[in-house]
Formats: sequence, C-alpha cells, structure tokens
Amino acid sequence: MTDMAIKVIALLSTFAGRACLAAAVAIAALTPPLAPANAAPAEERTPAGASLHFNEEDSTLYIDWSAPILAGMADYLRTALGKYGTLSHRVVLFLDSAGGQVEEGDRVIQILNEAKQTHRLVTHMEAHSREQMARSEQI
Repeated sequence: MTDMAIKVIALLSTFAGRACLAAAVAIAALTPPLAPANAAPAEERTPAGASLHFNEEDSTLYIDWSAPILAGMADYLRTALGKYGTLSHRVVLFLDSAGGQVEEGDRVIQILNEAKQTHRLVTHMEAHSREQMARSEQI
C-alpha cells in the first residue's frame, strides 16, 4: 500500500468514527426518556391541576379541575367515572379554568351529560371561570 492509500484509509476511518459518534448523540438526544419501571400507566396518572376523592360514606365522587380545558381532561373524567361510577351516586365537579380547547370542552360536556343519566351531578365554577365563559359568549 502506498502512503497516499494509508492516509486516505486513516482519514475515512476517522470520518466514519466521527459519523458514528454524531449518530449516537443524535439518537440519544431524540429518544424520549424511558419511564421508570414503577411508573403508573397513562390512564392512572393525574394531570397537573386535577384531583380526585371518593367519599365512601355518602358515595360521592369529588373531582377538582384547576387547569385549562386541554386534551386529556375528557379522558381523565371518563377514567374517574369508570373507576368509581358503580360505587358513587353523586359526582361533584369543582371547575377552576380560564378557558381552553373547544373540542375538548365538547367532549367533557358529552361525558358529563352521560354521567347525569346515572348520577346526580353538581358543578361548582370559580368566579373567574364564569367570567371567562360570559366573555366568550359575548364574542
């Protein structure tokens, strides 16, 4: 082999090594972190601003939503009602939201209307939530 061929091979192997390193860094940066082995399944995770309490004494399910109406709220309500629906007779929803996604709001309304067929539904809205709704109706 000539000196030129050896230099070309060395240059190519250096380039290949750097390309592999760059590819590994890109893969590591773009790969989402793995969930810990003891993490709750997605349907059991509580969204930020949401809480749930079931009172066994009076069979009341209390749901608190203090966040914008965003994707996931309807699924959260459906999961909560599915988990406690046969045990509860009354659902109390505390809503503290300054608005959000209309499509998700429509899904939430549909789920609440379904819940009213088998449960007594009580909804408490915080003052600024009522004001936000009034403003959106005026537009």
